[in-house]
Amino acid sequence: MEYAGRGTAELVLAIHGVFGGCDQGLLSVGALFPGRRVICPSRSGYLGSSRAPGAAPADQAGALAALPGQLSADVIAVSAVTTPALKLALSHSGAGSST
Repeated sequence: MEYAGRGTAELVLAIHGVFGGCDQGLLSVGALFPGRRVICPSRSGYLGSSRAPGAAPADQAGALAALPGQLSADVIAVSAVTTPALKLALSHSGAGSST
């Protein structure tokens, strides 16, 4: 999965919607988080990311989970990617735990 990023502090994972790719994610939210590390992936089939055979929300969540350090990230998602982002939060972040 192609991604763009900048910064070195606490991680923000910004996932683009229907148009654009990693470039759109970085342009749309990069300035909102000065001093934080922002990673913006290009989802399956966008820009330099290949089209995965399984592009269901759960498949997209699994691909996002493989990004470096994302399990401790704040996540921002817009438009068509909100469902995969919710699946990511529910299945890969320990959501619902009592810790």
